[in-house]
Amino acid sequence: MRGASGAGLPVIVFDAQPTSAEEQFELFHDTTAPVFDTLPSGSPADFSAQATDYLVGDVVISRIAHAPQSMRRSIRHIRCGSEDALAVLVYRRGRVDLSFDRTEMTLDSQHVGIIDLARSFYAACTDIDSVWAVIPRRRLRASLGRSPCARLHRDSPRGRVLRSTVISVWNRLPNASAEDATTLAQEIIDATQSVLTDGDFAPSDTALAVAMSDFVIAHLDDLDLDARMLARTFHCSRSTLFRIFAPHGGVAAYIRDARLDRCLDELLEPYESTRTVHQIATRWGFENPSHFHRLFTTRYGTPPSTARGTRHAPPGRAYDQDTSKKINTFHQWATR
Repeated sequence: MRGASGAGLPVIVFDAQPTSAEEQFELFHDTTAPVFDTLPSGSPADFSAQATDYLVGDVVISRIAHAPQSMRRSIRHIRCGSEDALAVLVYRRGRVDLSFDRTEMTLDSQHVGIIDLARSFYAACTDIDSVWAVIPRRRLRASLGRSPCARLHRDSPRGRVLRSTVISVWNRLPNASAEDATTLAQEIIDATQSVLTDGDFAPSDTALAVAMSDFVIAHLDDLDLDARMLARTFHCSRSTLFRIFAPHGGVAAYIRDARLDRCLDELLEPYESTRTVHQIATRWGFENPSHFHRLFTTRYGTPPSTARGTRHAPPGRAYDQDTSKKINTFHQWATR
């Protein structure tokens, strides 16, 4: 286990890979002992675990991956533990079955969970990869009420916003500075607050922008993707959509540019050389060859036939070859 900070955020990394599986489990057990009692579900000889914890202001954001095991949080941990807090759980892989006093809940990659760390529980985990955000209760105006936990489907408006916010913040932590901590923590807090608040769902424009960007990128191959689909998916008004996407020329322009980025990515790939430029353009909704040629040339400063197979983005390309850069650019606007 090692820690670091420097100009970035304070971080602790648990990686016991060079040691034996039995030693990894002992180290993991000792490291997590203040929070949980842990027990491997199979033989300790098959155990493995990795964890990275960032201190983001007073919010702890962690990515944890480990082999199947069970965990128990008892009254002893709660009384001897740190600050009273809620935890937001996003599972990228695997499943956990949680048992509280009178409540049971299963979380997997299709759900986002919020649990009250002031309540004791038992958790049976498969092989998992998850991101946790632990938020001091004093930072939240809303709460879980009497319930020890809440589960949101990842495709619900609340689930989309909370999941996208947590993953977006996590992805930016390695390059974040200490000065970014307040803003990053507040993004997590605001999204969680909006999810826990009763009544109409009213997330911040920042949280909506990140979730909508993720949704657009994931649904670019759906030719019905438009402002109406976004409004239905996120239960928001068209005026909200137009306000969020105004810096990018509107929803249609943002979707068009993202699809042009996909076209460029495929034109740059040698394994796509058997497909014509028109076939690639049509796949992403550009049926008119001359219209596509004009849009592509305007955006990247070179015609699609010239870009094909070069493995290098043309000089006028607005974004890096990795289309996730487009999300980052949009997010930088949303959080400025």
